[in-house]
Amino acid sequence: MSRTLACLIVFLTLPATSALAGTIVLTFSAGAGTCASDSAGTTGPIPCSDSNRIYQGYGDTADVDFTYLDFNTAPNSLYWWSTQYNQLVDVAWADEDGRIEIAPTASALITLDHLDIGSWLGVMLPVTVRVLDLVTSEELYNTGVLNIGATSVYLTPGVSSRNGLALVWDATTGGGRFGLDNITITAETVPEPRSGILIAAGLFCLVCAGTRWGDKTVRDVTAD
Repeated sequence: MSRTLACLIVFLTLPATSALAGTIVLTFSAGAGTCASDSAGTTGPIPCSDSNRIYQGYGDTADVDFTYLDFNTAPNSLYWWSTQYNQLVDVAWADEDGRIEIAPTASALITLDHLDIGSWLGVMLPVTVRVLDLVTSEELYNTGVLNIGATSVYLTPGVSSRNGLALVWDATTGGGRFGLDNITITAETVPEPRSGILIAAGLFCLVCAGTRWGDKTVRDVTAD
């Protein structure tokens, strides 16, 4: 095999830069480091009991940082509950209005794929779920008023932002309690570009080709 062909094969087989996507599912399971021992959610994690607060470190990864907020008792975290939100098991709930902030720790593209929301004791009450850009507060998704009764509702926002996202739910009448579960997020990161490697490989191929051409020229001159 010629040196030029070998160089070309190496160049073509170098992997190009591609995005790396990771999926995070917040199930709020009792044994998954979910709960905290203080109202702000900063001390823990501890085993969960009904009405514990959600631990602020729950769900965090190298790419994503979560913050849980109960609007009516801010800056307190959301509550945890085991059952009685329709068929959902282990949920995060707020005293009427809640917010979950999903912030990228690097330049990740954050996508909120889907989630479940249920009503306490299956009582028919209205709620509005919105998704905002975490930095600009631009509204990216709005369900309008949902009347959740005997069955939880499955939502598929499918919205993305590199600034991060804020998942907000507002009880449109006082006293409504809603639990969220199975919140699924995709964090898509772009690794360091390999353009330098590709350029170096390309130059190496040119040098190989030039050397090959030079060898041929020397042989031709010698033959003359």
